Amino acid sequence: MTFLQKYHYLYLSILFILLYSIAYAFVTNDEKKRTNIELVNALERTSVEYKLIYNIYKKNSRLIFKQFVNKPKILQIMADINTSNKDIQRKKLYNQLKVEYALGKKLGIKLVQFHLPNNESFLRMHKLEKYGDNLSKYRYCVGYVNRFHKPISGFEQGKVIDGFRFVYPLSKDNKHIGSVEVSVNTQAFKTLFENTLYVDAYFLLDKKVSMYKLFKDEVNNHYNDSFESDDYLQTKRDAHDADLKLYIQKHQQTYRNLLAPKLKSKKAFAIEIVAKGEHYIKVFLPIKNIKEKKVVAYFVS
Repeated sequence: MTFLQKYHYLYLSILFILLYSIAYAFVTNDEKKRTNIELVNALERTSVEYKLIYNIYKKNSRLIFKQFVNKPKILQIMADINTSNKDIQRKKLYNQLKVEYALGKKLGIKLVQFHLPNNESFLRMHKLEKYGDNLSKYRYCVGYVNRFHKPISGFEQGKVIDGFRFVYPLSKDNKHIGSVEVSVNTQAFKTLFENTLYVDAYFLLDKKVSMYKLFKDEVNNHYNDSFESDDYLQTKRDAHDADLKLYIQKHQQTYRNLLAPKLKSKKAFAIEIVAKGEHYIKVFLPIKNIKEKKVVAYFVS
């Protein structure tokens, strides 16, 4: 091979490598752009879907309050409560509402609780054996409604369960007689989201807030540490795609390292995971509590 041929061969080789590098960079850059667009679209779509499910429950809560709770018989029972007849009135109230409560549960409204004006829990329709505890330290929304006599709504972790709270004042003859919440827990919210949109979903809950507020037996019965972070809990019944779950378990530390700065930012974000050749997009939407508007949970889909 002559010197000229060697030079020509070297020139072609360098040219080929250069063109290949440019093409590879172009394709890779194009894939990154396409992935980023898909992540943004998934984030926007999930945000809209989340608000849709929230508004369904908000309307259902208002309907149940108007049709079943804010009625003369119910208000009279609450107005007649005194220190010596609480057990009698509690039983009356339960019997008056047990049929309607069963109907409300079919709409996903499982958290119905009546409070006295001093924020004492009078009746939990969903937890009959737990009553008499004062909620002033744990339930800002209850204290707000009993103080200002105005309805309030939003996310709040409680002593029995976490959920989206819709709390209304109760009055008779222009006198404030207490409040009632007609709310939905995160499990019901997740179930409707999944059944409506055919995707997996779950909630991550701030562990410190949950451990401070929840009854200890409720923590043990309903929650586990999350795959994502030791700072969060998730409900035991949450399910994930089998392949994705297996992949996350196998690469948990890598997964956590990816999520750590994003979770710390307290902002909405989406990530892509490739497991067994399948591409998965996971969206994380921050949820703020009612009182400080502080992020205390994430909705994940």
